[in-house]
Amino acid sequence: MENRIGHWIFDADGARLTGRGEERHLEDRAARTLALLCERRGDVVSREDILAAVWNGRAVSDNSVAVVMRDLRKALDDDARQPRFIETVAKRGYRLAPPVVPARRKRIWPVAAAGAAVLALGLYLFLYRPPVVLAVEPVHNETGQEAYEPLSRALTEVVIGETARMKGVAVAARDARLRLEGRLILWNGVPALGLTVTDPVNGHVVWTGMAEGGEDVIAKLTAAKLGELGRKLRHRTGLDE
Repeated sequence: MENRIGHWIFDADGARLTGRGEERHLEDRAARTLALLCERRGDVVSREDILAAVWNGRAVSDNSVAVVMRDLRKALDDDARQPRFIETVAKRGYRLAPPVVPARRKRIWPVAAAGAAVLALGLYLFLYRPPVVLAVEPVHNETGQEAYEPLSRALTEVVIGETARMKGVAVAARDARLRLEGRLILWNGVPALGLTVTDPVNGHVVWTGMAEGGEDVIAKLTAAKLGELGRKLRHRTGLDE
């Protein structure tokens, strides 16, 4: 069965993507996950549903689904910070964007169009409270060991997913008011993720946090630390008042 995703055509039976003269083969779990997302395209697919369908409900680490999503985004040339195809839906799961259908052009009288634009702008300025715009950098593996590269990539997905859930925070690659960086290190022989938020204009450090623990718990500890960051940013912007 074939599904179109942007300029890519996904062949679920052949576990491959083809487009613009290029062919990319997918690992079995990645292909089965993408097939599930295509089957329920436009709907949110929970992590539990993915585990049940792809891993047959077997117990796996917290990073397993995140690693597969990272591999799929890489294969599709997608960006978790500004997704075109696979969207992380806060606290719910993942969604494959429906195909883009060109809208039929409608003729609008200039005066009516101008009036609608003014009204929309007024409502926007009255109701919209600008969020904190946060640039999330990929987690850097500073352990000196290549064996921790998969963990650093998986933690990048965790950080992006958790920041995307924060109330009043927009994750963007450009024009960010703050920058979040993560560094994976070894602390007393155990993986630890150091998190730092800085103001790119003046270089001031706004917040720091450290998630220390083994590979089986570091993702949960990272999510907890980012929860602290979310509370600080809400306080900073007055959203928790």
